[in-house]
Amino acid sequence: MKKHIPNLLTLCNLILGWVSIYFAFSLNVKMAIYSIILASIFDFLDGLTARILNVTSNLGAQLDSLADFITFGIAPALIVYNLIISQTSFLLLNSNLLLFLWIGLIPVFAAIRLARFNSKQEKTSYFIGLPSPGFALLTISLIIIFLEFQIESIKQLFPFIVVVGSSLMFLKIKFLAFKFKEFRFRDNKLIFSFLFISIISILLLIIFGYAVLILPIVLLLYLLFSIIFNFI
Repeated sequence: MKKHIPNLLTLCNLILGWVSIYFAFSLNVKMAIYSIILASIFDFLDGLTARILNVTSNLGAQLDSLADFITFGIAPALIVYNLIISQTSFLLLNSNLLLFLWIGLIPVFAAIRLARFNSKQEKTSYFIGLPSPGFALLTISLIIIFLEFQIESIKQLFPFIVVVGSSLMFLKIKFLAFKFKEFRFRDNKLIFSFLFISIISILLLIIFGYAVLILPIVLLLYLLFSIIFNFI
């Protein structure tokens, strides 16, 4: 029975991705965002549970990638598309079809990222390309900034920024992974530094009343520390 627990968690991730798509078409952006955030928690838990129970399998790995493609590839793209066409003031493309095709690069990059991950034989302590859940959370961060601050320049550039951000899944750039072989600070300086600065930032944002920026700031820090990681 225990061998099925990680797969059940993966299916929760998939269902939440499907629910997020429903809310995207209903223009309920907040619920679509909450669905993806909750799905990302299940995505973390399925891998953690599989390792703890020592029940990893090829079926589980394939199922996880298929769920991630729906939840973190297709769902964010549809949230962005429906958000854009609902805002009449900032379309760079005056054709919904052209916009849909442009946004379609997101699931394309996600599919390549996941296929590359599945076919990779060598295991590393870092990610090659931004993980699809990381991209989905990055997209959510951009949406939060867009909805909260209504910056006119972002309105015009939003579709471009999101698709360029999705290319990080495709590019062969190293990103930090929280895969600890040992918990010594000397061996995990960047990860522990990222966690420490993130915690401080979260506390400061809560104190000064900017809790809405927690996710964007933490994602920005993750990207910055990953860039640093490529040069050391």
